[in-house]
Parts: sequence; structure tokens; C-alpha cells
Amino acid sequence: MKKFIVLMILFLAANMPVNAESRYYTIQQGIPSFRGWTPTGNFVASSSCDPFMVKIDGIKYFMMFDGAKKPSLENLLGCSGGRKVDFFTPLRDLESDGDYSKLTASELRNAGIRFVATDIHNTLLYSDKSKDFDMNKVDYIDMSRVRITPAAVGYGSFDLYIKKDSGSLKKVIGKVSVLPVRWAERMFD
Repeated sequence: MKKFIVLMILFLAANMPVNAESRYYTIQQGIPSFRGWTPTGNFVASSSCDPFMVKIDGIKYFMMFDGAKKPSLENLLGCSGGRKVDFFTPLRDLESDGDYSKLTASELRNAGIRFVATDIHNTLLYSDKSKDFDMNKVDYIDMSRVRITPAAVGYGSFDLYIKKDSGSLKKVIGKVSVLPVRWAERMFD
């Protein structure tokens, strides 16, 4: 019996992750509003992996940093390990022209952001830039209307305005939500 227990301990120790990635969650008891702070029940406001996604014409696009030969979670906006106060901190950190009410297409381009498509298996098509959403059609993200929905697993919404062929603008509602790291890693397979 002792040999069996020792064997099980050795087996379990051999299969434990050595370099487990750290994971954090921010618990909030209220959401920012125009009048200050609106109290709510406790909810998860952000985690170490909260990617930004928009669905345009039935295709999911994730906001990613360009330039990696082998993409990873570090390229996924919201999972790149930077500081976070809430869901939208990674998006606010892209601000570069002094107008905090809008995040323009040129600011996104300057930050190296792409809208990377996914296939039917939810795999990111990072290597095929021809599948990306055309940045020339992006007008701006309205940063004055970002929203957090308090829930057991909170999520946020933002408004992306894209240019239609007629020249008018179309509003697309984007999402940011807590994504388990293992699910996010599967998007790179």
C-alpha cells in the first residue's frame, strides 16, 4: 500500500504545471457613472485575460497587437499583462491624441492594433492579414459610452463606428469579457 501511495504522489507531482501562469480578478462593489460611483453587489470587474471582440457581418474579430511571428496571449488586447483598473484600461491606454472621448482609427493603427478574424472553430487567423477587418473602414471607438454590466462574471460593451460604402457610419457593439486562459490559448491552435 505504501508503494502505491508513493507512486501516486510521484505521478501527481510529475503532472503538475511547473510554471503556472498567474491569474488575477478584480472584484468591484460598484460601477463608475456620470454622478460618481453606483453601488452594486459584488461582481468580477476584470481578470488577467479580458479580450476585446466585435462581430461584423457575422465574423468575430479580436483586437490584437501586430508584429509577432508566433502570436500568443501577449498579443491579445486585454490579455497582454498590462495594468488594469477595469475592463477598459487597455483600450484607454491606446489614447494618444489628447481626445479621451474617442479612440480613432489612426490611434489604433499607431498602437499596432489589428482586428483579427476567427474561423468557425474560433481560431484566430493571425497569419492571414487578408482576413482582418479593414482598418480604413474603422472611424472611431466612442470612449464616452463604455459600459460595464455587473454580474457574477461581469462583461463590458463599447461602440465601434465603421464607415459604410455609402459614407455614413454604422454602430457595432463590441464586447469585452472575462475569458478563461485555457479557452484563450485554444484560439491560437
